[in-house]
Formats: sequence, C-alpha cells, structure tokens
Amino acid sequence: MTQESTDGTTFLQNDRRLMQGNGYLLSKAWGYGFFSDVMVTLGHLFLAELTGRTPVVHWGSNSLFSARDGGNAFTRFFEPVGDVTLSALENPALRFFPDKWRHDNLREENLDKWEGPGSRLRGELYLEREEEVLVCDFYTAFIELRDHLPAHSPWTAMAPDEAYRRLIAKYIKPRAEIREAAAAEKRRLLGDSTAVAVHFRGTDKIREIAKYRLTFPLQEFFETVESFLTGQRCERIYLMTDDQRAVKLFRDRFGERLVCTEVMRAEGTLGVHYLQPGVQAGREVLTDALIALDCEAFVGYGLSNPSCYIYAARDWGDQGRLLGWNMLETRNSYVYNRRPPPASTD
Repeated sequence: MTQESTDGTTFLQNDRRLMQGNGYLLSKAWGYGFFSDVMVTLGHLFLAELTGRTPVVHWGSNSLFSARDGGNAFTRFFEPVGDVTLSALENPALRFFPDKWRHDNLREENLDKWEGPGSRLRGELYLEREEEVLVCDFYTAFIELRDHLPAHSPWTAMAPDEAYRRLIAKYIKPRAEIREAAAAEKRRLLGDSTAVAVHFRGTDKIREIAKYRLTFPLQEFFETVESFLTGQRCERIYLMTDDQRAVKLFRDRFGERLVCTEVMRAEGTLGVHYLQPGVQAGREVLTDALIALDCEAFVGYGLSNPSCYIYAARDWGDQGRLLGWNMLETRNSYVYNRRPPPASTD
C-alpha cells in the first residue's frame, strides 16, 4: 500500500515483497564529512521507506560533528525524524540485523564497519528481513537500491535528485535557530541582491579526484558563473568553500560581486572537518548550505556531497548546474572494495 506524505508526495510503505513485518531501522553516523553523513543517512531513510519501518537516526561519538557528550549529534542540527529514540531499541526482546548488533551494544561505533562479519553490507541485504530492528552503519544510496524496487513502486521512475528531494522534504528539517541564523547572514551579505550560489570544494577533494584521473573544472566554474551574471540574471556571487585559495581565485576573477561567510578554511590537503571537528563546524557548513538554497541559482561540483545535497534539495530547473561527474547518478563500487580507510572525505 501507499501512504500520502505531509507535502503531498506519495511514498511506498509496507511493500510485502520488501519486508516481513513492522519494525525499526536505526541509522548510525557514517562518520565523515557533514553532508557525506547526511547523504548516507538519506540512503538509510530510503531503506526505511522501502521496508515500512520506523526510522531512528542517531549520530553517535563517531560523528565528526558530535559534542562528545554521548548525545545524538543529528539533533544538534536537525529535528528528530520521529518520536522513537535509540533508548527504545535497547530492549533484549528485540532481534537485530546484522547480528553483530545487540540491544546492549547499539551505542558502540564503527563495529566491524569495514572488516569482519556484518561489514560493508549493501542496502539490498536489508530487504525482506524478519528481525525487528535493522541497523545501518555503512554507505548506501538511492541509485544502488533502485534496481531492487518492485515495478509498481512510485520510486522506480524517479531521477535520483527527485528521490532525494522527496526524502529531504520529509525528513531533513534544520533546527529553527540554524535556519534563523542563515536567514540573518544572507540578509547581511546580500541584502536584496539576486545571487548565484557557488559551492567550490577544495582541500582534500582535489587530492581525492586525482585518484580517478580527473581534474577540477575551475575554468568551467568561472564560465558557468559568468553565464548567470550575464544580463543581470544574478547580481552577486555567494561562494561556499572550504578552501581559502578558492576565495582568492574567485575574488580575483569577480571582485566585489563576490561574498562569503567568515568561517574556518584551509589551504592544504586536509579537510576542514578534520582540522576543526565539532558542533560549530557542522553548523557552519549547514548554514552555508541554507544560504545557498535561498539564492536564485546554483553551481556546484557533482563529486562533492554538499553540492549534491543543495542540487537535490530544491528543484532548480535551469537555474541549477552540477559540473563534472554526478555522484547522485553513479554507483559507488569503490567503497565496498577499498582497503579500510584511516579517514575519508565529504
């Protein structure tokens, strides 16, 4: 059967091919960049939709954006996705999948995530399970689950950006104080000016894409931004970046038309989320994204999660562009086969 969402979107619920009974799905933090965590959480929430389970999102101490106080880092930034908390799942009467999880170890982080029994589980392995609680601690994405949908599913014909947009609208609700801070900062920086938001991911992303023998499309960024400025379609540029060198490059090119927030940025090959982890770092990147979402146009990079989130969260029409390889439409076989990493990027 189907259930109508609060925003008028139809979501698949309780598909008997995909589930054996009611239950819960616990989404644990991926543990890397902020929007990397958000996008993986959205993959887990999609699994909850497919299996008709009640989602519980808990970002624990492995989140780079936690306060290290034992609390749920997700709710430092977003409203809870529902009324059920992790404590309700710490019940010895419940069964768990995969069986590395028990009622008394749900707060343990990175448990056999990369190696060992129950490690690197693909999303489709969570379908048609009888256990009351599914625990998701690894990467999954809409594009990797779409082939496993029944023909009648309303998700089958959706493009990935549309699917994520529906999931974001239903589940990802930034806290009021963060939304208000973003609106105030946008007024301060842009006033009534129209703007094209640009997300330019530097630092460790430059090194990461080199592994794929790709080069960063800097000139294409400049030309695409210029196209939005032509004929006063947009008056200003709102730059969202982790790299201080990018601020200089864009300012040299566009001068006083460029604005950006005053946040920590780096100039090397280590991501800011490793240099300055914690709640404040998460609030800064989320505030940046909310400002970008309120601009008139957007240009981002398809191999970076913040860009993919911003692109998917709003229907930009012809006012949104993802340059380069679009991660939303690409299956990530690498993450299932790589050596266990000491760290990752967003």
